[in-house]
Amino acid sequence: MWHKDLLTLVIRYLVSWNKPLQELSRVDQPDPDYLLILRTQLLIINVSSHKLQLMLKTIIRQVDPENSNKLDYASWSGLQYLRSSDEESRLFHLYNTLCCLLFDVP
Repeated sequence: MWHKDLLTLVIRYLVSWNKPLQELSRVDQPDPDYLLILRTQLLIINVSSHKLQLMLKTIIRQVDPENSNKLDYASWSGLQYLRSSDEESRLFHLYNTLCCLLFDVP
């Protein structure tokens, strides 16, 4: 039972970053060099996350086939802030989201 719960937790954790990663890759910044570096790193993280999700979903289907499709995921409410017209607010939330990503994805 413990392994199944751990797998479920890790999948939920990874999937909860899908939307933020997608939105972070769309952020516009005045510095083109910074933007290129940011988008490249986000693409690498996104691809790795999706690969892990697929592997873990395959494993959980083998461990618990009845409940493998009943996983719920954390929602993200930061989209409105990244699209804000107030540049100071937008940059603050961009920074905050990137800090969270830094701590969540070592």
